[in-house]
Amino acid sequence: MSAESLSARYCVDAGHRALAGHFPGDPIVPAVVLLRFVELTLARAGQRLTGIERMKFLRPVRPGEHIDVTIMPIGSSRGSVEMAVDGGIVARGLWHT
Repeated sequence: MSAESLSARYCVDAGHRALAGHFPGDPIVPAVVLLRFVELTLARAGQRLTGIERMKFLRPVRPGEHIDVTIMPIGSSRGSVEMAVDGGIVARGLWHT
């Protein structure tokens, strides 16, 4: 991976199947969906995510919110990730390939 950061924007539609049980009447985007966005962003650079070392979720993400994912390399196979909604960090962590 190059030393440059990667970024992508995602949005989970209110009709997404993962929201059905998460939580009825007050839906939030499940962490597994947010982690999939890390995987998809790395894949755009030809990288395959093999693990998340740690991830801290700072606030729930709601359907319809635009999630900006920024991935910063730390080494050839490690890096950090931040997820933001409207400029506010909603999650951050470390990944490896």
